[in-house]
Amino acid sequence: MIIHIRYLVALAFVPSGFTKIIGERFTQLPTTGSIGQFFEVLYLSGIYITL
Repeated sequence: MIIHIRYLVALAFVPSGFTKIIGERFTQLPTTGSIGQFFEVLYLSGIYITL
């Protein structure tokens, strides 16, 4: 049972890992909200998030 749960958890990280490998963003949040603006600034600064 524990082995199956480990495989399920590993499979949950595959889409985000693949997204990073092909160079896309993790989120597609609109910049109208404060959290969307926060991630946009991090992306544009290049300091914390680099692709």
